[in-house]
Amino acid sequence: MLNSCCHKTDCTDLPKQFEMTLYNFAPSDVDSISIEVFKGGATGTVRIDSIFTRAYQPVSGSNIFTVYAPVVLEQSYDYRVTLNSTNQVYLLSGFITKHASCNNCLIKIMDEEHITLGSYMVNGMIQYYEDLRIMN
Repeated sequence: MLNSCCHKTDCTDLPKQFEMTLYNFAPSDVDSISIEVFKGGATGTVRIDSIFTRAYQPVSGSNIFTVYAPVVLEQSYDYRVTLNSTNQVYLLSGFITKHASCNNCLIKIMDEEHITLGSYMVNGMIQYYEDLRIMN
């Protein structure tokens, strides 16, 4: 009976693993990607990790791609994403999280609180998405 008082939604927390969506790219643009992780800002010299990966096309023929990387998405780190075939470089930085209420219920103790991505910057331009996105 109490569940009927809640509007259940799919609640997402801040992702623990690096996952990013690339929009308006060609398959040849995203077939080789390097991701470098920096502590204390990408202008510093403290690179703590780097990997090579590629993007995956969830829907065949689409210009939207997903990148999964085995690195932790950490709020205090900066990430340099390089599309190796085009030499395009994207700096992801300035991550700010927010508390989001989820499943608003008539009885407030049943509400769920989540920490989500509030904003971040791509090449110095602020983005207000709860997931990582790069637009071409």
